This record gives sequence, C-alpha cells and structure tokens, in this order.
Amino acid sequence: MSEKWNVELHMSPGGWTAEVSAAADAGKEASVASKAESAKGLFTVTGTLPQLSEAEREAVLAQLRKRPLSLYALLRGGPAPAEL
Repeated sequence: MSEKWNVELHMSPGGWTAEVSAAADAGKEASVASKAESAKGLFTVTGTLPQLSEAEREAVLAQLRKRPLSLYALLRGGPAPAEL
C-alpha cells in the first residue's frame, strides 16, 4: 500500500522548514478539519544554513562574475555547476 504525502517548504534567511502531512484523498471532498485533526500526522523538519563571511561572499561573487552563464543557470533554478 502506498501513501501520498503533502510537503510544504518554507525558506527564510539562514534556514528552512518543511511541513509534511498525509495528502488528502483525491477521490473524496476535503472538509475543514479542526486544529487537532490537522496536526495529526504532521511532521515538521527545520534546518539552518551556514552564513558566509564577507570574504567568502566576495569569493563566490568573483567566481560568478567570471561565469555569467553559470549565474544565469542558478537564477533560473538550475543546479550549481560543479566548478562552483
């Protein structure tokens, strides 16, 4: 038997939070649930991102200035090139 999951990802400066819950069955109408029911089966995972120093930020920016196509790929949501 397989379960479907609903995952919501929230980003903030310096961290992220993922909220995972069982997805509502597509064949049934969703009803308004109480707070106790909506919290049942909910998992929350949080993480922090390391903050770069000013020198580290400048080093990353210098690399991106040398590779404008890599910057373009990152801005479009693509993966970071291996050399970065």
